[in-house]
Amino acid sequence: MLQLFFIGKIIDYIGIMKIRNHEESKAKLDEKRGRVHDTDC
Repeated sequence: MLQLFFIGKIIDYIGIMKIRNHEESKAKLDEKRGRVHDTDC
């Protein structure tokens, strides 16, 4: 039973990290776009 519990925790952790990485990469893309717009002005 404990093994299943730990596997579930690991899966949750991986899911959270994937979401965080996705949000971070989105923020970086937005930053790049913002810089591009700044240089255009």
